Amino acid sequence: MAPAPLLFLPSRLFATTVTTAKLSSLFSAASSSAGPLSSRKTFSHIFQECASQRDLVAGMAAHARMVTSGFNPTVFVANCLMHMYVRCSLLDLARKVFDHLTPRDTVSWNVMIAGIFARGNTLGVY
Repeated sequence: MAPAPLLFLPSRLFATTVTTAKLSSLFSAASSSAGPLSSRKTFSHIFQECASQRDLVAGMAAHARMVTSGFNPTVFVANCLMHMYVRCSLLDLARKVFDHLTPRDTVSWNVMIAGIFARGNTLGVY
């Protein structure tokens, strides 16, 4: 049995820069495919690429889509989301994701601590 096309779509898509239009086409293709949009791999790729490009518009659109799709993120996906917000200098949103994340792992703590220190807000650790 062949795997769902959605499992391979993000990898091919993110060989290039994410734009809001490409993100929109990903969601359209994913919604019309046989596989569910709620793939851990899909959202982790999206958030990682948005973080590397510092593309806040696409990242927030993906976050909104994740919430409205009913996908319950794994710790890995939540860490990718937090990292995207940290890279886009939105520590408040990263902190909200962190506060709602249970359980947290070492990566979760490292993303938040590194983000706080990178922005010079060392008092935010306490």
